[in-house]
Amino acid sequence: DEDGNPKDFELDLVNDFVASASVTRPFAYVIPSNLTDIRRKLQEHGIVVEILREDREMDVTRYAVTARSQAERSFNGHRRVDLKVEGSTVSTAIPAGTFVVRTDQPLGTLAVNLLEPEAEDGYASWDLIGVAEGEAFPVLRLETDEALLLGSARPLDADRTFHRSITFDTVQGRDRPDFEGRAQGGFDWIDESHYRISRGGAAYDVEATTGRMTRVESAKETFGASLETLDWLDDRTRRRLADRAPSASGFVFEFGNDLYFCPPDGTPARRLTSTPEEEELHEVSPDGRFVGFVRDNDLWVVDVRTGTERALTRGGHDTLRRGKASWVYFEEVFGRRWKTWWWSEESRHIAFFETDSSLVDTFTIVDDVPDDQRIEIATFPKPGTDNPRVRLAIADIGTGAVRWADLDGYTPGDMLITKVGWFKDDAWFIVQNRVQSWYEFCTVGAEGGRPKRLFRIESPAWIEPPLGPWVQENGDILLACERSGYRHLYLYSPKGDLIRQVTDGEWEIQQVLGVHDGWAYITTNARSPIASHLDRVRLEDGVVEPLTRHKGSHRISLGESHYIDTWSTFTDPTKVALYRLDGGFVRWIDTNPQFLHEEYDFVTPRHVQIPGATEGVVLEATITYPPDFDESGSYPVWFLTYGGPHAPTVNDSFRGGRTWEQMLAHAGIVVFRADPYAASGKGVASAWTTHRRMGVGEQADIEASIDWILEKPWADASRVGMSGHSFGGYITAYSMVRSKRFAAGIAGAPVTSWRDYDSIYTERYMDVPQENPDGYRETSVVEHASDLHGELLLLHGTMDDNVHMQHTTRLISALQRANKAYGVLYYPGSRHGIWGAHVEEARWAFIRRTMGLGDEESDEASAD
Repeated sequence: DEDGNPKDFELDLVNDFVASASVTRPFAYVIPSNLTDIRRKLQEHGIVVEILREDREMDVTRYAVTARSQAERSFNGHRRVDLKVEGSTVSTAIPAGTFVVRTDQPLGTLAVNLLEPEAEDGYASWDLIGVAEGEAFPVLRLETDEALLLGSARPLDADRTFHRSITFDTVQGRDRPDFEGRAQGGFDWIDESHYRISRGGAAYDVEATTGRMTRVESAKETFGASLETLDWLDDRTRRRLADRAPSASGFVFEFGNDLYFCPPDGTPARRLTSTPEEEELHEVSPDGRFVGFVRDNDLWVVDVRTGTERALTRGGHDTLRRGKASWVYFEEVFGRRWKTWWWSEESRHIAFFETDSSLVDTFTIVDDVPDDQRIEIATFPKPGTDNPRVRLAIADIGTGAVRWADLDGYTPGDMLITKVGWFKDDAWFIVQNRVQSWYEFCTVGAEGGRPKRLFRIESPAWIEPPLGPWVQENGDILLACERSGYRHLYLYSPKGDLIRQVTDGEWEIQQVLGVHDGWAYITTNARSPIASHLDRVRLEDGVVEPLTRHKGSHRISLGESHYIDTWSTFTDPTKVALYRLDGGFVRWIDTNPQFLHEEYDFVTPRHVQIPGATEGVVLEATITYPPDFDESGSYPVWFLTYGGPHAPTVNDSFRGGRTWEQMLAHAGIVVFRADPYAASGKGVASAWTTHRRMGVGEQADIEASIDWILEKPWADASRVGMSGHSFGGYITAYSMVRSKRFAAGIAGAPVTSWRDYDSIYTERYMDVPQENPDGYRETSVVEHASDLHGELLLLHGTMDDNVHMQHTTRLISALQRANKAYGVLYYPGSRHGIWGAHVEEARWAFIRRTMGLGDEESDEASAD
């Protein structure tokens, strides 16, 4: 009524119309993107309108207007139009941004009546879709479901709320908004012109240049059919197993401590092992004939066809492992992978590690939550103590013979093997000294014996294993290594002689994606220190051609004639497009349009370059200001970083909208993020500056960054805070005992003394304590606990098997001896990562209180 109160009305139902014409309902209508008025009218009717996110060639029905007549008189401001049309099936390219109206929605019938050109009360009859006789009607019919990649069209303004603030509930609430969406991913190139994707639970082969899709039997379906023969598996387990990503040569899975094999053709699955012991770290051979696995710390193979097992080693136990890494190799060498055995290309041999940890100290972790406690004991070498000792062997699958590489030329306690692979007939491997200041690239034949050293690379500090190798047609070996202080391409002869350095400069290669027709395709930071771009380099003369055109950070899926580029920027969510290998644009794969962020007052992080503590050094940083920032005001500053060697956090990417930083800014905090020079990613040479004093130079750069921002008249020097996790937790705690710039800090899972972290990581940067006692003392938070300035909140998981809770406990002990106040929150059962509402609310409440913002909805958890 006039007062805005609900009122009931009685209406006559008129539903006895007789259709003057009929059409078959299509799957959807396809509407050009320039017909935005039609899109809005459909939405005003309550009809769901979506937007096509990809350029796509499809078969559609297109109407040709064969006759058009228009009423002489207007009715309600329109002269009614009568169209006669004829439809035909055509193949056409539909561009991303096109509107799509599916008819399987509650108002689908209304959509048909509005969009069909001959409908008596449709948009065409009201002359809202202008078209002349002889022209094509702009609205197309998609007759069948084509598995389109769709997103919601921009909502009506009347249905939106603008200028919304980003609060803690926005970021952490149950219904928190998704600002980035989920762009198409999972591209698997199957030949030069096709790739495979999964969409809606089904697999499709996509013609790369057109986007035409063909439904294929997915690996999930193939292996699901294979698993049907195991009738004792329940449906839930069968579905779970089929969801796993199989290899092209077959799929092995564990069930009940035994292995089963599903052939790639969908024929019946079969059991491979039948023992009470667990089989782990399994892998199908490249030719599909065998499965290798580890059982009781020994390496085994089983013939897929006959089920015959063969033990390649005997006598393994927990401190003498064959094919399975020790913890420190798992964590620091092999990227958190336990498997340390490798098939040869022809499936005739396996190279594997024998790891002897009998001299390595152990560490005990106790879970006090269960009634009877749970105790974990693992080998954990601390700096300067015995490392696990590794040997490399070659096993012959046909005979079962094991032959060892003769490594007597190296000192066992001062040797690491950090990378292993295969050429056609020989295994190759990287040997490094304990503190990783050099490496040697070696090969050994299947017969074992003394390896051949191809070349040796030395460093003034430390050096990581190279990327590669890539063997060229003439046998030359291409590698990306850091011998100059920047990772660049080098070409070696098969004998190990350096032929030439292919790329050079004060920039570095981040990835080598592949080599095609004399070009290496690489991602680099050459064009921006805070982004990753795709370039290609001609191997014969080192000419570098930039390929990616858009700003931001790029991830590449490289094919034989095209590449798929996935990228985002500070302001733009992820997008995906297809390009030729020369960089020419082909089509959009996913524009990923997102409109929700338009309703919020997002603040674009401002990228700045600032002076570091060392003259001439430039640091990368971002500043995120409050939406209503006023330079005449006074603002707290919250500083964020990670700070670890060669591990930058300032990068031009969307990252879900960086909602935590946006939340702080909306609360009235200036959010300041900067990377110390050693963490900048500007070549390993920048990280070498921290050698033997890890943390000292980083802390100096952080202090220089804070001094720089405190020169701004709006920055309140009494309200500066900092937080970080892992290495970020270390550098936060270290800054608070070495600087008086910070009023507050949150240190999550911090290292507090490098003497207590693992050997391989720490000695790479710090040398051994016996050779660098002053460096270990200088970089210790515990040693300087009495100098704590400001409020420190410590967070740690009690089951952290990476940075042990011992670090926080020892720091607390030192703080108590110095009579220093602190806060601590332990998280029972949590490992190195700490998740959940409690920790987020605790962090937020601590920041609000220490930055003088007052309390909000949730109180800060008590911390002793």
